Formats: sequence, structure tokens, C-alpha cells
Amino acid sequence: MIVQICVEKAAATDETQQSVAFNLELINFKSIIVEYFFIISWDEKQDSMSSRNSTDFGGCESERKPEDCGVDDRPPTIAAILLLVLGSFLKGCGTVPCTTVGMAYMDDNVKKEKAPMYFGIISTSWMLGPLLGYLMSYSFLKYHEDPSTAPGFGPQDPLWIGRWWAGFVLQGVLLMVCAVPFALFPRWLPGRARATKVKEGEEIHLTGLWAALKRLIKNPIFMLLIIYDTFWFYGGYGHNMMLPKYMENQFRLSASEASILSGTPSNSALMVATAIGGYLISKFKPNAKYLTGSITVLQVIRAIGFFILMIPKCEILQMTNYGLDEQGLILEGPCNTNCSCTTNAFTSVCARDGKNETIFFSPCYAGCHGKINETFTNCSCLDSYGLEENHVTEGFCFDHGCWTQALVYTITLPIIVLIVNLLNVADQIIRLRCIETEDKSVALGTFEAVTSLFALFSMFLGGVVDSACLVWENSCGQTGNCWFYDITKFNYLMHGISALFTGLAAISMFSMFCLSKRMNDVYKEGEDI
Repeated sequence: MIVQICVEKAAATDETQQSVAFNLELINFKSIIVEYFFIISWDEKQDSMSSRNSTDFGGCESERKPEDCGVDDRPPTIAAILLLVLGSFLKGCGTVPCTTVGMAYMDDNVKKEKAPMYFGIISTSWMLGPLLGYLMSYSFLKYHEDPSTAPGFGPQDPLWIGRWWAGFVLQGVLLMVCAVPFALFPRWLPGRARATKVKEGEEIHLTGLWAALKRLIKNPIFMLLIIYDTFWFYGGYGHNMMLPKYMENQFRLSASEASILSGTPSNSALMVATAIGGYLISKFKPNAKYLTGSITVLQVIRAIGFFILMIPKCEILQMTNYGLDEQGLILEGPCNTNCSCTTNAFTSVCARDGKNETIFFSPCYAGCHGKINETFTNCSCLDSYGLEENHVTEGFCFDHGCWTQALVYTITLPIIVLIVNLLNVADQIIRLRCIETEDKSVALGTFEAVTSLFALFSMFLGGVVDSACLVWENSCGQTGNCWFYDITKFNYLMHGISALFTGLAAISMFSMFCLSKRMNDVYKEGEDI
């Protein structure tokens, strides 16, 4: 909201393009801060890597070197977290003017009947960013984060950390270049009169901002639109946030494979749907009632789509255990009690004997005492599960049908995305046409502020999905990442919660449909001043 005051003032004083340019540089500064995070934590990661390389075997050892839990390592991590928080804050400050004032600037400079087409073009370009991001992630995550160190294991290892920071370098360079032409834009594009005029010497005060906010609060369509977009965001964001992790665990993919399969097809479909939708709305000009009614139907289809996505799945992967407690699976049993095993690193091994197969969390929990290439030998825990062999192989047990299921999911998801996002542009049209012209910049900023505030609820979604965790990382007495999920529960929670919020979004849009007669012609050209 603090940033919104500056945004509203910039829009009202004709400094729109300078505001956008400045904030692009602000986002660029955020990328630099994230790079510093990588630099200050480099030494700590090198120490951790050397520790990993010194204990490559990971089998059963009666006397294992205790973890180094000294407090001297912690300050760099805390500093890194603080820098990430600062970087995210600056990114938020820089993004708001681009998505609010920038849209208002464009809307004021085009004919209203052509606005849907331009909204479609801009929205499509926004979708291009995540698409390129997934492609970059796929490329960069195949390489280790430290270019000067050979980790001794590959991307399939759960401990692998790809070159995540490289994308921020490229992002910073591109934003720096894009900010220059934005700063050179005229205050008002030639040939277009200004939709609103600020009198000479008039300034924007907090009282004017408060009056605009009161008008927006009393606008039922605007408030319902905020509720709709909040539920819509939860329905989509919760799914997108957990999708790479879900595909990695459900279909047994590497991090880079999960990234490319979860992001590229669906984002490509989203771009196509937005572009087609913008063109169709611009050509046929459906009224507000038709738009809101159609969006309601599409959201119902979207909710059904989440249930359809529950169907593709692999055979359930069973991990050997000795029961459950409040922490999850009990991995320690009579055969590995004296092995000093820990869960600070997930190095799964597969035990297969004919049609019977199971996985162990690590060769240590399998009670293995030797290793030949990728095979761990002399494993004492296999007898307990009726397996005649006494060796296990590195990695998950291979499922021939799993890749097919991954392809089915990857094909089904973009088809659903393509159908249900055809009217994305209509959301922006309604947002700008259900309010007074003078409230446009305030409305857009308020909309972003409120939806961002409620976005904090996404942490709850992550917590709900983590309730499906069966094995947690435990290092120095502290709980870390989840290593292994109850994938069936993960499936139902992720898709079920997304379907629930999408259903609530459909109800909100249906309420707008009932009030759509209050909206004027959304394509009517405003009076030029």
C-alpha cells in the first residue's frame, strides 16, 4: 500500500513511463542482491560438498563421524535469507508500477474497442517470462551450482543443487536493457488526448487517495472481482507451486526434467489461450454479462480438470519401514540398529527379487556393508522382507509404465489450461471498466496490494501438502526438507485444494454475473479531453 501511494502519484503527475523504467532498474537491483547471496554462501557449500565426497559410500558403519553442528556456520545462512527477503521486497516494489501504472498508461492511449487485443498481447508477453524461466531452469539445473567444483554425483541425486543463480544474472542484464527505452517514452503518446487531467499545480494528497479507496470499497463488482481473483490465484498458484515437486515424486523425474515438463507445456498453452482470447474478444465484443457467465463456466471446467489430473499416476513406491510415528516412517529396525544411520541425505536404493521390489531410504538403512560400482552388497536387511538377494542398486526401482503416465499428465494439463484460460483478458477489461476513470490507477494498485496480501495464505497450502510427508530431513536435531511423500495423499491434497478454490472462484464470478447489468458498455470510447 505504501508503494501504491507513490504509484498513484506517478500516474496522476504524468510520470508513468519514468516510474516503469525506474522500477525495472529496481528489479534489476534485486537480481544483484540475489547474486550476493550466492557469493557469501559459496564457501559454506564447498565445505559441505567436501564432507559429502569424503563419505561417498553411505553404508552401514558402527562408528560414524558425528555431524558438525557448530554455530559458526549459521551466520552466512541467516545473512543469505535476509538478502533474499530484501531482494523479494524490492522486486515487489518494482513490479507493482509495471503491472498497474503500465496497464493504465496503455489503456489511456488506445481505443477502448481495441483494448482487449492489446491486453492480450501484453498478457501473452507476461506468460512468455515464466515459459523462458522454465526453459532456463531446465538448462541451468543440469549444471552444478558451483562451476569450480565437481560434486561427485549427478542431477538424479536428491542432494544435487543446480545452477539456480544463473537465471538472475540473465534477468538483471535484460531488465537493464529494457529500462532504457521505457525511460524515453513520451508522457502522452501522440494523437491521443488525456483521459484525465490534473490541474496546473494540483497535487495528489492522502485525502484524495482515501476518497478513491472508499469509492472502490462501495463498488460491489470491484470487490467481487478481488475475491474472485484471490480464489483463482489460490487455485492456480497452489498447483503450480507444488507441481514440479509432485512430478518429481510421482513420476520419479530429476529436478530439471520435472521443471521442463511441469512448466513449458502449460505456459505455452496459457500464452496461446491468452492471445486467442484477446483477439476473439476484440473481434466479437461480447458484453459484460456474456463475459462473466462464460468465465463462470470455464472455472467449473477448470475445477473438474483438477480431478481429471488425479488419474495419471505411477505404481505406489513402497519404502521399507517398521511402522509410523508422529514424525512419519520408522526406518530403524533390528537389522540396522548398529549402523548409525541418519536422514540428513536421501540416497535411495532399490531391492528387487523377481516381482517383489522395495526401496530403502539409503544403503545404510538397508544394512549394506560393501559397494561395487552402483551396487551395494552384503545387505543385512533384505531377509526381513523375503528377498533372497543380498544386494541393492542405486536409485529408485524402475517402473516401465511411469514415463507413459508422466506424458499423459503432461499432455492433459496444457489442454485444460488452453480451454479454461481463453477469457483471461476479460478479467482485465472488467477490472478497468467497473470503476470510475479517475480511480483507475488507484484501483489497479489496490487490486495488486490486496491480492498480494492474501497471497501469504499460500504458505498454508505448502503446509497442508507437507502433511503428506513420510520422511523428513533431520540434521543437527532440526527438521529440514521432506525427502519422501505419501504420494497418494500428496495427489489428493494438491489437486483437491486447487479444485476447491477454483470452485469458490466460480461462485464469485457467478455473483458478478448476477450484477453484470450494472456495468456500462465495456468497449465504449471515453471522452477525449
